[in-house]
Amino acid sequence: MKIDNCKKNTSSLLNYQYPNIHFSKHLLLIFIFLLKVINNIISQQISVSGYIHDYNTGENLIGAHVFTNNLKCLTFSNNYGHFNIKISKTDTINFSYVGYKNSVIYNLQKDTIIIIRLIPSIQIDKVDIVGNRNNLEYIGINKIDIKQIKTLPIIAGETDILKSLQLLPGIQGGIEGTSGFHVRGSSPDQNLFLVDGVPVYNINHFFGVFSVFNTDAINNAELYKSIFPARYGGRIASVLDITMKEGNKEGFHGNTSIGLISSKILLEGPIKSSKTTYLLTARRTYFDLFMVPILWIINEKEYTGGYYFYDINAKINHTLNNKNRFFLSIYNGKDKYYIIGNDHYSDNSGYSYYNTTKNKLGWGNFTSLFRWNRIIGENSFMNVSLFYSQFNFGINNFWKSEKKADSIMYNSEFHENQSSVLNDAGISIDFDSYLINNYKLKYGVKFTHHLFNPRNDIYFITDIDQTLNVDTTFSPKKYLSNELNLYIENDIKFNILKANIGIRYSYYDVFKTSYNTIEPRILLNINLNKAICFQTGFSKNYQFIHLLTSSTIGFPTDQWVPVTEKVRPIEANQFSTGFQYLKNNFRFNIDAFYKNIYNLLEFKEGGSIASWEEKVTQGKGKAYGIEFYFGKEYGKTKGWIAYTLSYSKRFFNELNFGKEFPYKYDRRHDLKIVILYKINEKWEISANWILSSGYAYTLAIEKYRSGAEFDRYYMFGRYTFSDEIDYIENRNNMRMPLYHRLDIGASYNWFKKNTKR
Repeated sequence: MKIDNCKKNTSSLLNYQYPNIHFSKHLLLIFIFLLKVINNIISQQISVSGYIHDYNTGENLIGAHVFTNNLKCLTFSNNYGHFNIKISKTDTINFSYVGYKNSVIYNLQKDTIIIIRLIPSIQIDKVDIVGNRNNLEYIGINKIDIKQIKTLPIIAGETDILKSLQLLPGIQGGIEGTSGFHVRGSSPDQNLFLVDGVPVYNINHFFGVFSVFNTDAINNAELYKSIFPARYGGRIASVLDITMKEGNKEGFHGNTSIGLISSKILLEGPIKSSKTTYLLTARRTYFDLFMVPILWIINEKEYTGGYYFYDINAKINHTLNNKNRFFLSIYNGKDKYYIIGNDHYSDNSGYSYYNTTKNKLGWGNFTSLFRWNRIIGENSFMNVSLFYSQFNFGINNFWKSEKKADSIMYNSEFHENQSSVLNDAGISIDFDSYLINNYKLKYGVKFTHHLFNPRNDIYFITDIDQTLNVDTTFSPKKYLSNELNLYIENDIKFNILKANIGIRYSYYDVFKTSYNTIEPRILLNINLNKAICFQTGFSKNYQFIHLLTSSTIGFPTDQWVPVTEKVRPIEANQFSTGFQYLKNNFRFNIDAFYKNIYNLLEFKEGGSIASWEEKVTQGKGKAYGIEFYFGKEYGKTKGWIAYTLSYSKRFFNELNFGKEFPYKYDRRHDLKIVILYKINEKWEISANWILSSGYAYTLAIEKYRSGAEFDRYYMFGRYTFSDEIDYIENRNNMRMPLYHRLDIGASYNWFKKNTKR
C-alpha cells in the first residue's frame, strides 16, 4: 500500500483508505481514552498466588476460600493447596477454611507469592459432615471430611471411606457388609478411583469387606457422582479423587492404633528441615497369626490355613523454593489366602493313602508417582506427573495323592496356576491459568500405555491309575494399548451464574484398531440469592475398559479387558438438574438424573474368560431417578436424611430373549438416616439406619436333564454324569426382601499431654 501524503493526520488517513466509513476526531479520542482507562485498571491490579497450609502440620488445605472484603473476587485453593487471585492495591484478602480461624492480609503493593498457614479453631463443633462447604456449591460434588468419617459406626474398629460414602443419596453398597460401590445404577467398573491422581483398579480387601484406602493417610477426598469436570475421564459413573497426606513439616509425629481385625501405624515429619518431609503408614491384619495354630490343633495337625491383607503408603516431598515442589509416592497393598494340609489313612483293602494339599490365592495393587508442581509467572500453575499402576492376582493350587499297596505306589497329581496382570504407565501435564478474577482456565494432556494380560492358566493332571496324563497351558493373547487425552475446562463466575464448561478428546489405539471420542461437559449453577440455587448439566462420557464378572462381591478373579475391534467402548449421556436450599446450618438438596448407556458388556449364557471376545455380547442400559438430601451441618447434634428413588435397566439382544430386564442393583427405594451427637470433649455417639429395597437376582423355576452323558476326571479317577439344565423365564426375575440395618457407635477420646487416644 502506497501513501502519497505522509503528513495527513490520522483521521484523514483512515478516511482516505476507507472512504465508505466516516472516522471523526471525536471517535478516535474516545477510543484512546478507553484504552487508557483499561490500562489504568490493569496496572492497578496485582496478582497474589501461593499455597495454603495447616499451621500445625504444614499439610495442604484443599478447597480453602480466598476472597476480598467486597466479595467481588472469590477463588479456591486447588488439589495442591495452590491459589491465585487478582486484587487492587486497596483490597484486603481473606482466607477461610472450615474448622480453621480466618486469616487476613492487606496493603499488598506488587505481585506476590505467599504461604498462608491457617490455625485450627478451638471450636470444633463447626465441622462439615460429608458434603459441600458451608455455601451454595455444585450439587453432586461431595467433599468428604475424614475426621467425620472416624466418628461414624465402624466394623471391627476399621474406619472405611467407601462405607461412609454409601450413606449418601445415589450410592449403594452392593452385597451387605461389603465396600461395593454402585453409583446411580452403575456397575463397579464404571467408577474411577484416584490416589494422588493414579488410578487404582482393585478397591477391596477381604473379598469386599474392607476398602484398600487407609483413612490415616488421607488428606482430602472428593466424590463426583453427577456431571464431573472435563479433566476426569475413562469412566462413566463417578470419580473418587483421594489426595494423600504429605508429612508433618513442623516436627516428628507418630500414631498407632490396634483394632480387632488389624493394627495401623503412621510416622511423619521433616527430614533435616521443613523443606523435605516424609510420610509412612502401614496396616496389617493379624487374625491369621491366631487361626493357623488353632486350625492346626483342631484338625489334628493335618490341615491349617489363613488369610491376611496389608497396605503400605510412603511419600517424600521436597520444596525447592516458592515456585517449585517435588513429590514421590508409593502404595502397595496385598491380600493372601492359603490352605496347607497333609493327611493319611488306610482302607479295608490294605491300601494306604497319603494326601498333600497346598492352595494359595493372592491379589493386590501397586502404584508409584513422581510429581512436579511449578508456579509459572504471575498467572499459571503447572503439574507434571509420571505414574505407574499395577493390579495382579494369582492362584496356585496343588493336590497330590499317593496310593500304596505292598511295594507298589500310585501317584495322582493336580497342578493349577492362574495369573492376571493389568499395568498402566504414563505421563500427564496439567495447567491452571488465572487470567482474570472469577475465571479459571484448566487444560492438559495425558498419555497412558496399558498392558492387559487377562488370564494365564496352566494345568497338569496325572490320574492315580496312570491312565490319564494332561499337561495344558492356556494363555490368551496380551493386549497392548495406548491412550491419549486432551481437555480444556472453564470455571466461570459471573454475577449469579457459575459454570463449569469443558470438552475432552480421547484417542485409544489397540491392535490396529483405534477410537476417537469427543466428550462435552457443561454444568450451570444459578444462585438466586445466598440461600437458593438451581443447577442443570449434561455430560457425555466414554469408557475404554470393561470388567468381566460373574460374581456379586468383587472377587479378584473378575477380569479387566480393553476395547477391541469387536468390543466397542461404553458410551453414556447423562442429564442432571437440581435445587439447593441453605439456611443457617441446614441444607436441603433435590437432584434428578437420567442416563442412557450404550455398549455395555455381559457374558453370553454360559460364557467364560477363555476366548472371551467370542463369548460376550453388548447392549444398552438406562438409569434414572431423583435424590433427596436434608442435613444439619454443625452443632452438637448433626446428621442427615438421604432418600433415593431410582430405576436401572438393561437390554441385550442375545440375553433374556431380547427383552428388557432390571439390573441386579436396581433398588427402587433407598433411605438412610445418620445422627451424630457430641456429648462432651471426650465422648461422641453416632447411629445410622438404612432401609433399602432388595436387589434383583435370577432364580430358575424348573430343571430338566439334557440326556447327554459326560466323563469328568478328578484326582482318584473319573466318573460319568448327566447334565442338568435350568429353565429361567427372565433374568433377575426375583428380588430379595426389603432390607434394613441399624448401626450404633461410640467414640471416646482420651487427651493427655501432647497425645490423644
